[in-house]
Amino acid sequence: MTVSYNLDVSSSRSWTFLKLMFRWKGSIWKNVLSEFCWWIIGYYVCYGFIRIFEKDNRFSILEMTQKFDKQLDWIPLQFMLGFFVTIVVDRWKHIFHNIGFIDNAALRLATYMDGEDPYHKTVRRNIIRYMCLSQILVLRDIAVPVRKRFPTYEAIVEAGFINKSELENFRRLDNGFARYWVPINWCYHLVREQREKQNFPCDLFCHSVVEELRTFRENLQQLTNYDWVPVPLAYPQVVFLAVRVYFIICLFSRQYTTRPDFSTEWYVIVQNVIPIMTALQFFFCMGWLKVAEALLNPLGEDDDDFETNFIIDRNLAIGLAIVDDCRKCVPVQIRDMFGSGDRALDVTSGKVEVHPLIGSASELVVDEANPDHRKSSISSVNQGLRNLKQQVQRRLSRTYSSSVQPTVEDLEKAGVQLTEDDIKRLKERRGTTAGAVNLATLDEDEETSSIEEKDQKEKENGRKNL
Repeated sequence: MTVSYNLDVSSSRSWTFLKLMFRWKGSIWKNVLSEFCWWIIGYYVCYGFIRIFEKDNRFSILEMTQKFDKQLDWIPLQFMLGFFVTIVVDRWKHIFHNIGFIDNAALRLATYMDGEDPYHKTVRRNIIRYMCLSQILVLRDIAVPVRKRFPTYEAIVEAGFINKSELENFRRLDNGFARYWVPINWCYHLVREQREKQNFPCDLFCHSVVEELRTFRENLQQLTNYDWVPVPLAYPQVVFLAVRVYFIICLFSRQYTTRPDFSTEWYVIVQNVIPIMTALQFFFCMGWLKVAEALLNPLGEDDDDFETNFIIDRNLAIGLAIVDDCRKCVPVQIRDMFGSGDRALDVTSGKVEVHPLIGSASELVVDEANPDHRKSSISSVNQGLRNLKQQVQRRLSRTYSSSVQPTVEDLEKAGVQLTEDDIKRLKERRGTTAGAVNLATLDEDEETSSIEEKDQKEKENGRKNL
């Protein structure tokens, strides 16, 4: 099923390409070879017919092939394939994301639910078994390998995922619809029963387990939704038909007919017999299409489809081990061998070359004596004060009319800090401490003072440079 080649591409070497090219299972050679052979046969059949009728209808055949070849661009093959493959890969990714793994639910159940007697162990094991049973009920309806493994409910009983009494209870709930929810419902009731018996220390622990059950059920529901509502049928029909019609037309349009100015160059003779470029185009485009066909339903029996039976067995084995065999199997706590700081690195790295991850600008050498590299924060502070005063003015404008300006007391109540120099300048302008304050005038004064400060600093820097 799933073809793994990650080890072959673990390093980028010159022969990595060859390792991938000489694989057969799941490769482009296996997917495209049969259709390519049929296409080559069709090409040479057309080649023979054209050579037979070329003597009497040379110019009409030449004109027809050239016209078809020019009009092939009317089919937007690359655009259709690219957009379709993008949609299919996105569905494939979401299907695997929702395939359902039981690890989180088993870990929380084993940690949060108390009880070491055989009854409580059985309850924990049954919750895991019911979750796997629900997954089987879903996958046997949407995945061909699981359906072949469990063709009937009796096959599920023989595999041990459900016993006969549970199967009778399950069959009594038949209402004409899928019953994927029944085992999860049993899990919910078991969790609530254990909470009522105080086997969960608090509601938070119980809620955590319930949330994992809900997430697992929602993942299975997403799988069902993807199977119930596939990509609209017309879309894959258009893409599959367009690619094949394109290359059927190429059987005729890419033929090299004998022209009056026929050349005897070797490459012309080769192209007249072997359609090299058209064959390469067929291989690449048809391989691209085969990728979409394989990923359209990843729960089938293709080489790159998901290992659904393995996931079922894995979930059951790991889930039971977590809630039973490995429950409270914590080793004796002994202090580790690592020291602190660099000593820990010396022990762990050994002779292995380690390349630390550091900031990209951390090793940049900057001239600390250059004043251009250090910007003063005065301008940013002044700008912040101006923005603050503008906000205060907008807030106060909601309270006062447009003809009344806020006073010093209003600004102090609003949280604007005024220095003694500011108040002194206001006294000189207004002649009273309680007079109206013009914020625009105050901003102009600050801008003037900031300009004077900048001029003073520039003069000082000029003197230092001299």
